[in-house]
Amino acid sequence: MERNVAFLQDIQEAYASLANLTMVLIDQEGKRVTDISFRDDFSKMIFARHKAREAVVKAMEPLGTIKTAMLLDSISGAKYILSPINVNNKLTYYLFAGYIFEESSRNFVQVNMETLIEEPLKVANALEAVSENTDEEKHEKMELVKKASDIMSDYLTLHDEKSRNNKKFGVIQQSLELIRQDGVIADTLVKDILSTNSNIDFIGLALEGKEGNGDYCVEYIEGLNTEWMRDHAFVLGEGFLGHTIAIEQFQFWKNASMDPRYLLFKKFGMKIKSLFCIPVFGDHQVKGAYFGGSYENELEEKGSREHAKLNASILSIVLTTKNLRTDLQNHLMELSTFNEIFRVITSVEDIKRVLYILVDISINVIRGPFACIVSKPIDHNSKVEIVSRGLTAEKINDYGSDVAYRVSNQRTDHLDVSQPEVNQTSWGEKVLEFPLVFNDHFYGVLCVGCHPKSNQENYESFLSSLAVAGSISMHLHKNDRSSVSSEYVFTMLQSILSQLGPEKHTRTMRIREIAEGFTNRYYKDQQKILSQASLLVEYNSEIVEEVVRDASIKSALIEFYKRNDQTSITNKGSEILSLIHAYVEQGENINVLGDLPHISDELKNQFFEYVSHQDVVVSQISLSRHESGGLPIMKRVDAKDLKEITQLSVREIDVLNLVLKGHSNMEIASELFISDHTVKNHMTKILQKLGVTDRSQAIAKVYKLGYSPAED
Repeated sequence: MERNVAFLQDIQEAYASLANLTMVLIDQEGKRVTDISFRDDFSKMIFARHKAREAVVKAMEPLGTIKTAMLLDSISGAKYILSPINVNNKLTYYLFAGYIFEESSRNFVQVNMETLIEEPLKVANALEAVSENTDEEKHEKMELVKKASDIMSDYLTLHDEKSRNNKKFGVIQQSLELIRQDGVIADTLVKDILSTNSNIDFIGLALEGKEGNGDYCVEYIEGLNTEWMRDHAFVLGEGFLGHTIAIEQFQFWKNASMDPRYLLFKKFGMKIKSLFCIPVFGDHQVKGAYFGGSYENELEEKGSREHAKLNASILSIVLTTKNLRTDLQNHLMELSTFNEIFRVITSVEDIKRVLYILVDISINVIRGPFACIVSKPIDHNSKVEIVSRGLTAEKINDYGSDVAYRVSNQRTDHLDVSQPEVNQTSWGEKVLEFPLVFNDHFYGVLCVGCHPKSNQENYESFLSSLAVAGSISMHLHKNDRSSVSSEYVFTMLQSILSQLGPEKHTRTMRIREIAEGFTNRYYKDQQKILSQASLLVEYNSEIVEEVVRDASIKSALIEFYKRNDQTSITNKGSEILSLIHAYVEQGENINVLGDLPHISDELKNQFFEYVSHQDVVVSQISLSRHESGGLPIMKRVDAKDLKEITQLSVREIDVLNLVLKGHSNMEIASELFISDHTVKNHMTKILQKLGVTDRSQAIAKVYKLGYSPAED
């Protein structure tokens, strides 16, 4: 601000000299912003009075918001000019300029000043030095003062806009910091957003309740007369905000006071002139609404839309990141939970201990009133056992008997673990019931109580996977665990993964499909290992350590998990898994393989060839005018055709053939009886003629042309 004041002071000094008027910049409370630029002793005498500021403030009170420079009468009888300084169309300062003496006003001023100052000689000497002004001179002085105030207004507006733009970048930076940290929106962020736009008097953010049932609440709001609205609840379609969320589009009300929904705002002192509202998305769903408006100035729809879209996008990113972080934490919790269950399965002899863990996990995840497992003992057909938490003995007998009666004659082929049955206890609590079924054998029911307003869809996937694990635990306890095959364990893990993350399950099965096809062609010794190892690429090393017994499979997976921290991979199975995983994860884009430094060129070349032979190419070929009919036949590109298309020499094609077969430079030199240096020269020319930069791109381009080397 000091730098700004220095510039304003220079402008003031210059125009005070041009207009021959004493000038000073004051705020709306009469406080001086700049030092006074005195031009005569009369002004010094006036401003020396201890009530000079009060006199100016009193003179400004009846003026209201002045639009242009005005010529006013001072208490002394002399006249002065007061010109508004507007910053972004808001009155911020005044430029005071005086004093102007009209013809024949000198005697009146002298008498008046002698009353105020009580020093006649001092007043007379001061008045003798000032001259009277004609109407034309007054007009000229008014114009000079207007120019000075216009320059100051423009300068302060530009500086204010620069400051607000800096704040906008600051808001974006703060938002990115929120994303990096915990993703929680803070009141300071909303305040900063409000401060970046001078025309907007209030902004707020309403978010959907945790239950996700169409209830919304204003979580954050800043601006004058807005405290009442904090925590204001509404439903979908209700009021301005609910209407915007319902139609999922930006809304702008130019004259909001004409709308009946305005009455609620008016009731609490928010006399809105303009209002805008825009939905805020998170995970492709509307999570709330960002809104704002003005009390005095009428907002422009275009500017309001741009402001709203920018900040709604920022808030959407923060909310989405927060949800993703929450989902990630939930998945990590789920994985650690299953890791614990697998550890128990392989080490605990007492099945009840396993059931206690399942019940404890269930009630903690859903935070419900109770959880229990109703199971049938192995050696009794007429009894049921109940392991529970949160139920009294009376309720255990009541609810347990009800479950036992309903499932006693249940056919296993009618049971679906992924779709729980929703029932109600005799005392009115909702229960999700998951059948514990494995290999068409019914072992019991996992029952989890829910609070009335809880969203069961958030927990069904996890609990159904938990039921699968429980079923397997009970099956393993019934049978000899040492006889369980690796394929059995891998199938179990895939079943759980299909419940926890369908996308991961689909990706895993695609990786397995490619791994089996690729290894069948090039690495048959790795086929069986990678067929099973590929099923665990979405799990972590801890689970592999617990459940995998085969040393070859475990070795391939352990180095695969460390792939991003290594410059090279020594285990061939790990290297193949890394390559195929990257290929599938990036949408089966063959070009991504060039960015994998830890994969050997030989393996990349083999994979390029494999993929090119799997692709089905659909082309349109023009029929010659001389052909009488029939379908066109696509001709395979041979060495002669390739030579004509690419201008490669015969020797360069020989080198290229060996490259396509995965040979290194040293192997090519040995095969063709030339030096390694000559091979490098040939490779440079091949890359230049093909218009590519490396071997991977060269191989991809040649295969796309329809050429492949002849089999040996």
